[in-house]
Amino acid sequence: MTRTLQVLRICLVNLPAALWWPWGILAAAFAINLAIFSVVDQPADGGNVSGGLLSIYGVVAVFFIQLFTQYLPFLLGLGVTRRRFFLTVVAAALLQALTYGIVLTLFERLEAASGGWGVDLDFFGVPLLVVDNPIEQTLVYAGPFLLFAFVGAVMGVVYTRWGQRGMYVLLLGSIVGVGAAVFLLTWQGGWPAFGQWFVDSSTLALFLGWPTLIGAVLAVAVFGLLRRTPA
Repeated sequence: MTRTLQVLRICLVNLPAALWWPWGILAAAFAINLAIFSVVDQPADGGNVSGGLLSIYGVVAVFFIQLFTQYLPFLLGLGVTRRRFFLTVVAAALLQALTYGIVLTLFERLEAASGGWGVDLDFFGVPLLVVDNPIEQTLVYAGPFLLFAFVGAVMGVVYTRWGQRGMYVLLLGSIVGVGAAVFLLTWQGGWPAFGQWFVDSSTLALFLGWPTLIGAVLAVAVFGLLRRTPA
């Protein structure tokens, strides 16, 4: 554990930038949304819903890509084992997800108390994500962070091992996979059943359970690829 923490400290040597970019981009998205909804007419049914919250999740994925492309070769050169590096990545993902989840929960509560920042804006409290229990709310925000972290980790380890060609193959495979799933659902008329499953699923299942499960599968894939990645 001590060794893992030491490696984590090296990975977070540029911590100010690692914190500035996710929250800076989120702040910019929030400011833009606040400015827009402060000058438009309020909807009759109330609630200006924004998708700007997604921006912070995307930046987190970039951070984990950089862990592999920038830090992995350096740490392997220092004698850090691939297993230790993987444990460090997992620790960073868990720590970041929990910390960011807590902060977003605080912002969601502040948003609710302020009446949507005075303009009825649902930026942090997107209706689909909101639950009453603050602990559950933190977990709802944290789940997607784990998913995006390991999506970034997969991209990072693929690029480190195979370069641009590997990224192109990964992108092509992802497009084909998603396209095949959409085709099968359309062909079999499965969209109504899929929609019903989505509606019947709880918020915790959709934004904690499934993202965590998929993230765990991706983590296993990352470990398998990492073991064969040259120094």
